[in-house]
Amino acid sequence: MNLADISEQLKAPFSAREVKLKPQSVDKERCKALALPYIDARAVQDRLDHVVGPGDWSDSYQVVAAGNRLAVICRLTVLGVTKEGIGEPGGTPGEEAIKSAESDALKRAAVKFGVARYLYGLPRRWLAYDGRKFTEVYPFPGQQPSGPKASQQRQAEARR
Repeated sequence: MNLADISEQLKAPFSAREVKLKPQSVDKERCKALALPYIDARAVQDRLDHVVGPGDWSDSYQVVAAGNRLAVICRLTVLGVTKEGIGEPGGTPGEEAIKSAESDALKRAAVKFGVARYLYGLPRRWLAYDGRKFTEVYPFPGQQPSGPKASQQRQAEARR
């Protein structure tokens, strides 16, 4: 087995339930947010375990200074090939910030192997947002959203 053999499996889209959304920015009225699709680090680990097996990939981390902030470099090795990603802490201080940076770095390194890279090409969408969560479903390509809100959205789009 080599990377060329498994490339398509690594690049395969994740199920809609594995893809989460976070608000990248919120509009002035604070009722819509720009939805940024992402996966968490566990989804990356599960994908690697499934495609190459737990014994054929590894990761290591190094905390580095980035100006007056800390960052984390992840070295992800898959089938003997190593790629790096750098992650920055989220909004939480202390140990949680380092964990956040490690997760970010792992996801960025995995993207270099094709894992979840397609997420960067998805359309940017402003969705209804209540300040804590999205109240509108992201229309993933090839996926028909369900539920009453989705039905109302399809009807509204059909009238346009």
